[in-house]
Amino acid sequence: MKKLSKLLTVTTLATLPLLPVVARAQPPVAATIKPNYEIIDPLFLGRAQNLARQAAIKVNGGLSNYRPASAAFGPAIESPHIQNDNGTITFIIQGGAVGYAVPTQETVVTVAPNNSVVVDYNGPIRAANIGEPVPQKSPESGIGGDTFLIRAQNLARQTAVELNGGLEDYRPESSMFGRTENTPYAKNADGSVTFTFTGSPPDASTPAVQSIITVTRNNTVTVNYNGPIQ
Repeated sequence: MKKLSKLLTVTTLATLPLLPVVARAQPPVAATIKPNYEIIDPLFLGRAQNLARQAAIKVNGGLSNYRPASAAFGPAIESPHIQNDNGTITFIIQGGAVGYAVPTQETVVTVAPNNSVVVDYNGPIRAANIGEPVPQKSPESGIGGDTFLIRAQNLARQTAVELNGGLEDYRPESSMFGRTENTPYAKNADGSVTFTFTGSPPDASTPAVQSIITVTRNNTVTVNYNGPIQ
């Protein structure tokens, strides 16, 4: 456990911890996205989306320099992707510099069931992408449709993991990986969301760390507290 008792405050999220990413220059295999196909393993699909998004953030210089498009944070089934014949999933993520109005960067990431991650392409948006993007739901409607809340949950969880030494030393409570309505959070008057959750070493039976993290709608992350459980 690393520096669990230290109170930290940050306004910018640094580069996220991530499984090793291997870049390769070869172009991705073209295929067609099918919005209504059967999902063989929805848990893997969600996990793969998280890994792909983190890979895109890392390869583009971290959240201080780059933001993925909102589709990379919402329900995984609605994020542009294909399920490959070998069991891997390829995500097509657009994004750009912080505050962009129109995305300029395209990142194509393939994730295997063993969580290995390969960046197939990272560069300017190309004229032809893999398949066609899946139509998006209204960002503030439907169960799981609050894309800001989903994005904020991801940012808060990833911040806690980084602050506490990475996944080798720390695991957030399970609610931080589940549906947002089951996550311990409070919506603030300014539109930001504050998450209050616990965590522990991977093999611990009881939580040892409490994190209180606020995320604004422009993705600014502030650690209000990170230390022993209060």
